[in-house]
Amino acid sequence: GPDETSSNRLDEVFEVTDRVWMQRIEPYDVQLSRDGRVMEVLSEHLCQGWLEGYLLTGRHGLFSCYEAFIHIVDS
Repeated sequence: GPDETSSNRLDEVFEVTDRVWMQRIEPYDVQLSRDGRVMEVLSEHLCQGWLEGYLLTGRHGLFSCYEAFIHIVDS
């Protein structure tokens, strides 16, 4: 899958959680867990919808996006 968390220099999040992963996890896989809290996907619209739903539950979230793509969903 995409490696957006690392490429955005947010690796420290992996000190407390992993990427959520529902497929088989191989011994060589790192930072993957069925109960992980990091979701990476290359669709700004999908990420915006996920974040909006998450925030409506009263929790806090983070939307990390490249400057060139944030204008897709910032208005």
